[in-house]
Amino acid sequence: MSNGTVYTGVWQNYSQGGWKGSTLTLERRSASLLISSLATFITLVGTRFWAIVSFFIHQIRASTTKKDGIHHQHQVIYRNSSSPLGTAWTLLKVSWAWRNRARYNVPRFVIAALPPVLVFAGFAAASVLSAKVAAPPGSASQVKLIAKNCGFIDWSTKSDAIGTVSQDGGQIFGRYWINNAIRARSYARSCYDDKNTQNLASCHLYVSSRLPYATNDQASCPFKGHRCVLGDDGAYQMQTPWLNSHEHFGINAPSEDRIEWRRTTTCSVLNVTDRIRTRSGDSSTVYTWHLGYVGLLQARINETFQYNENTRNLGIGYTIRPDFAVDQDRYPGWTPIDDLLHTDADVSILYFSQNSVLYPDPIDDPMFSAHRQFRNLPAGTNNTFYGADDFATVVACIDQSQIRNPATGISTPPLGFQRLSVQSVNIGLNPAQIAAAFRLIVPSEQALMFNSVNGLGAMALKAQDFLYVTIGSGLSSNQWQIELRGWFETALAALQASIIDFTSKEIAEISAIGDLSMTNNTTYIQPMCDGQMILAFGDYQSFSMMGIELIIAIGVFIVLLSLVLEHIVAFVQKRCGSKAYKQVLWKTDGVLQQQRLAFECDKVEDWEKKGNSVPVTKLGMVWKTDPLTRITR
Repeated sequence: MSNGTVYTGVWQNYSQGGWKGSTLTLERRSASLLISSLATFITLVGTRFWAIVSFFIHQIRASTTKKDGIHHQHQVIYRNSSSPLGTAWTLLKVSWAWRNRARYNVPRFVIAALPPVLVFAGFAAASVLSAKVAAPPGSASQVKLIAKNCGFIDWSTKSDAIGTVSQDGGQIFGRYWINNAIRARSYARSCYDDKNTQNLASCHLYVSSRLPYATNDQASCPFKGHRCVLGDDGAYQMQTPWLNSHEHFGINAPSEDRIEWRRTTTCSVLNVTDRIRTRSGDSSTVYTWHLGYVGLLQARINETFQYNENTRNLGIGYTIRPDFAVDQDRYPGWTPIDDLLHTDADVSILYFSQNSVLYPDPIDDPMFSAHRQFRNLPAGTNNTFYGADDFATVVACIDQSQIRNPATGISTPPLGFQRLSVQSVNIGLNPAQIAAAFRLIVPSEQALMFNSVNGLGAMALKAQDFLYVTIGSGLSSNQWQIELRGWFETALAALQASIIDFTSKEIAEISAIGDLSMTNNTTYIQPMCDGQMILAFGDYQSFSMMGIELIIAIGVFIVLLSLVLEHIVAFVQKRCGSKAYKQVLWKTDGVLQQQRLAFECDKVEDWEKKGNSVPVTKLGMVWKTDPLTRITR
């Protein structure tokens, strides 16, 4: 999804309810400015909070009884301190000056310096933690997409009665599906492989970078007639847990409008030797597989795959040809034989040929089985290589999905994507939940195992990474399961991409073969165009509006309180009467009142407003000072 535009501004993220979910998304530069501004604001608030603390400390310590010089100097420091760190430093200088001159000098310094140090440390930490209202700059933020060409692509509007399109349309259609498969395969290999790091920026696009799933290598064979090569309990099953439409797919909605989805895929190598026929070709034998019917209407034939034995001599590597049948045969494609037919699942079948590929060691894997010996290769050597046992190996999978109502726990049975769309309305979903269900069901076709392989050929195989020309090596004993996991992960990645593509996509070319559609639930699907979340890595940051508003509200309260606290306390003390001296001491300990007292010692008198924080003289009064006289006096 390379065409999405991220919304910047305030929006509601329903991952958190109510006020907690209010989110602000900004571009990186604006986000950095906001974080810096918050840190600066908190620093300012810290100085005003210290003004409050120092006022209370001064008032608590204020006394009319006799006190020593350290006490009075501490009072002046608390009265005139501008910052907690500066206060602590001044207190240290006082303690040093009074060394060996006062009792309990060090303990008194520790007690006096502890409050400013704690306030400084607390607000320093708060400045750093203020960035927690946003995702860290080097990590991914949840953001909202701006809708662009929102809707499903309805292919039926540009096709004929039997689902075919023009030659040009067919090429566009093919490129669309193949490009989706390539994109999904690339994402799956980068972001689903445990051996690779998930810290890549490319893996931070979807709300869940990878969808979880579990495997079972002893699953029941999903096909009748004992068709599974490894026995009735030798199938391989991959199943996701119940995935939440909001938490795993980013369909932003309140909890009551969410649904849960589960995907189950069960696969096996098939025993179909009884369905293989031969016919004579030009100087060769052609093997044909008869696993149902393929073709268009009257042209349907019961030959589903063919292989010319001479292909093994052409020096080519792996080839793979997929086909599929949906639970309701909407397509004029493959109709399976009864043993492979499912009305509760979509069936994918893959014909895999190893052709001219040789291995230095025999391969026991059921899909890559190779024991035919080729001695003295190259000529004149004693090397032995091993070729494929069969001309083609047939692998078949059933894909089933379920929808569950998280409010009631009622779910549909496992079904193919077409029948699932019918059954999902019967489990008590509200209209918004039904819309969310269709958001997952409609793109499920792109997540069939068939589409993980279709058009990719050998590129769909992880074994291709170990192939040099036609010499293979390094295959695991369970290579077939590794391939199945790779296709399943590609299918999951394709579904994740399709969910995003619903909201934002380019349709210049696609519009020639399909139109945008909201299905039959436009009223509730249309709002989803503005409710798709993704992850943005680096270029954008999202902030909690609750966090920003709390920082600003608490900070403004502290600043305002610091400005009026002195007057409130003075009013209370005046009313009480007995504590009025504390207010007098607060004013006289002020730096300007201390300066006035020093000037009065120099015979500079006639001061006015001596009871205020700022004393003044008569208009036009001037005088000179002699600093040396003050020091020696």
